[in-house]
Amino acid sequence: MKKSKIAIIDNGVNLELLDGKIEECICINEQNKVEKDIVKFCDTDFLHGTICALIVANYETDSTLISIRILEKNGKGGIEKIEPALNWCYLNGVKIVNLSLGSIDFREYDRLNYLINYYTYKGLILIAATSNQNYVTYPASFSNVIGVATSLNQIPALKAYIHLGVDRLANSNHLIRLYDQEYETPISNSYAAPYVTAKVAQILREKEEVDLCFLKKYFNQSEKKGLDIFYEPDWIYKAYRRKENKSSATYYFQTIPGEYADVEKEIDTVIIDSMEELKDIGIEKKNIVYLGQEDIAPSITNGFVWSWQNRMNQIVNNTYKATSLELPLIILDVWNELDEYLILTTLKKLFADEGYHAYVIASKPEGVLYRLEYIPNMYTKPQMLRNFLEGQTHYKQNDLVLWSVLHEDKKHLYQLYPDYDMEVQVKQEKNIVQVAIWIEKEMVFQSNESSLTQKVIMEMFQNIKHFLAEDKSE
Repeated sequence: MKKSKIAIIDNGVNLELLDGKIEECICINEQNKVEKDIVKFCDTDFLHGTICALIVANYETDSTLISIRILEKNGKGGIEKIEPALNWCYLNGVKIVNLSLGSIDFREYDRLNYLINYYTYKGLILIAATSNQNYVTYPASFSNVIGVATSLNQIPALKAYIHLGVDRLANSNHLIRLYDQEYETPISNSYAAPYVTAKVAQILREKEEVDLCFLKKYFNQSEKKGLDIFYEPDWIYKAYRRKENKSSATYYFQTIPGEYADVEKEIDTVIIDSMEELKDIGIEKKNIVYLGQEDIAPSITNGFVWSWQNRMNQIVNNTYKATSLELPLIILDVWNELDEYLILTTLKKLFADEGYHAYVIASKPEGVLYRLEYIPNMYTKPQMLRNFLEGQTHYKQNDLVLWSVLHEDKKHLYQLYPDYDMEVQVKQEKNIVQVAIWIEKEMVFQSNESSLTQKVIMEMFQNIKHFLAEDKSE
């Protein structure tokens, strides 16, 4: 049987300690080009990649190991070298990638998510460690990555798994040999991931038809002993959707136009607005994003499935206990005639450009197609909603919450968080777009414009920022 190729993307390896277990050592240089790795290690160097490779080799002897160095010997480095490393893997037949590294910087999310979506679409299987700080980590938290945390730090990991995207809790204490001495690896998510990488290689060897979704379900159901699967709809690379995007905001992925039969082989995801749409198309191996309100069974496909039920299950199963929302909360009331998704995505980007991580909630499930959050109408369970929201913003390290709500549901939000900081109302009357900002039920800003433009949204942002800063200084 053909051996699997496993890439250890890290800070390189000490070949003397691997005893011929590494087939090839390459690195990504300062020009992001691939070259042979000639860096030598000594016994005082940080052996992170070496230890990861030794753990894989201890548990999996029938695979070929390849070291790809993208970090400095001290373990420091940026995300820009991940792309050429993954591209080399794809071009050279590497199926399994161990990433005992990641980022908790929200500004790197979009770029990493696009890369991971592209290369998992191409067939790579990535196993990644969650940050030891127990914050949302990229790429470990992505739905199309097998996220790993150490089982030896089980209590916080289990409490946080809904938010962190952890698929597998694994032992991180392993006995390896370093410089002719037995060494036990410390408690660290980094050293739990290689064990899971070895397990993935074993599964691939035993079963011919194995894909990422099978592995995710295997680890969620078998290894976590029945804990439910809570996918985020962040995996899409190419999608098919019959309904036209009516917003001026763009999806975070590509949509492929045409008849389903003509594009079926090119897409990874089908987006549907009603169950009726499934009658004429075959979806057995496609991922599904369902934006309607009916129930949909996860077993409808062998791929990922996301609907409002996923988010509801996350809320119900969340164990984070809210105390109080210590972040500014801005309620956004956008009238139906206006482009809610354009407003939200623009505001989110404007905040991000100034270093603020906004948790932005859309009023409808469709918002997830624009990288927005969605929280279903569960106002009869206020404590559940508070627990979930505050868990999300804690683990994602948000700086503020921007919650767009349907006009008729606004009263529920007033009850949920009566001490909200600000309300922004955007409505259209007689071809005039009116923007009003309210603080403590007093209007502090109003403008009238002929249409909703980027300039109008920018002015809205500047005033939101101004009044938040003013409130903070008081």
